Amino acid sequence: MRRRILSGLLIPASVVLLIALVVASCSQRDDAEIVFWQFQRPDVMAGLIEEFEAENPQIKVRVETLTWQSGYEKIVMAFSSGHLPDLLEVGSTWLPKFEDQGAVEDITALTEDLHGELMMWDLATFEGRRFGIPWLVGSRVLFLNRALFTEAGLSPDSPPVTWSELLSAAERIHGLRDDVYGFGMNAGERYVLYKKFMPFAWGNGGRILSNDLSVCELNSDENIQALEFYISLKSHSVLERQDMIDEMFKQGRIGMMISGGWNLKRIPEDAPDLDFAVTFVPKPDEGGIHASFAGAEILVLPKGSRMEPAMKLARFLIAADQALRISSDVKGVQPASRQALSHPYYNENPMERLLLKQCETSFSPPPSPFWVDIEEVINTRLEECLYGNISPREALSLMEDEVNAIIR
Repeated sequence: MRRRILSGLLIPASVVLLIALVVASCSQRDDAEIVFWQFQRPDVMAGLIEEFEAENPQIKVRVETLTWQSGYEKIVMAFSSGHLPDLLEVGSTWLPKFEDQGAVEDITALTEDLHGELMMWDLATFEGRRFGIPWLVGSRVLFLNRALFTEAGLSPDSPPVTWSELLSAAERIHGLRDDVYGFGMNAGERYVLYKKFMPFAWGNGGRILSNDLSVCELNSDENIQALEFYISLKSHSVLERQDMIDEMFKQGRIGMMISGGWNLKRIPEDAPDLDFAVTFVPKPDEGGIHASFAGAEILVLPKGSRMEPAMKLARFLIAADQALRISSDVKGVQPASRQALSHPYYNENPMERLLLKQCETSFSPPPSPFWVDIEEVINTRLEECLYGNISPREALSLMEDEVNAIIR
């Protein structure tokens, strides 16, 4: 039986007006149009929709651009009111709740031919059924300051491949000057810490939950080894929020950081003279893989959608050429289409190509409807460990107990 996570919400008076606006925006539509809610830049999306309508003159599309600050709340209110768009972009960590409520269409039969063409289907698949289509994917890679590598006697053309090489490079760069740090470690902000630690755990064979999502498996030897290594970087690192780490990297004060593709756009704009490179997240010294965090933008059809025209629009948007129009602009995401890797664009932009390749060995949070609470537990205990209040073993043991209490 499905848990009705979004039903029965106690809706504060302050959002009643929001519900009214949602109802109005979805009910005042022309019979010949479909409604698409999305988060991408309006000017880029406008050109894509114009092309789609030219190819499909019988379909008109009304696009509404959501913001990351309030979009989730608006979507929740739309599901509560029952007044929904025909096609909807959601973050991959949001989808489990919407699927668990039964609020999105099962499109397994409509996507059989797409299964081999796109990456990260696991982010939209539950109990063997597909409830969304991967559109844009994102990962994290290791950024390195080539000048600091050279100054520390390291070759920037031979970046760290293993954990021990990462630790050694961080130590040598931190030894250059007091105001230079070998590595940037995140602290003091939500939604981020697990994305920086778990790549090392995933690369070492660690997990968060069992395959059936019923048991927490954080307190494992693989995860303990990974967290002990991650904490060993602290003595050569600066602990800060992601925006400050990004800024210090642009100032030439951090040798290495794990960050996302948005910096491929921001660094040349803000620090055009900075000589930097990107490489895969280092793997364990013995075995393991170059793992990283993976997220995705998923296209879903809410219950009651006009499915045929909505699927036509979805198929148009996920094609490599169309998705690349968005990713080449924002840099922080890449097409989910596997065909994108052979696109000439990536021959001319090798850093973005590496980001796309990193997606192939990246992992996402388990598709549990309780993920928001699980993430809070992981981040809280990780931060306690970072500040030396508890050991890695204690942190993972507490995480496992607390997560099991949530999911059982």
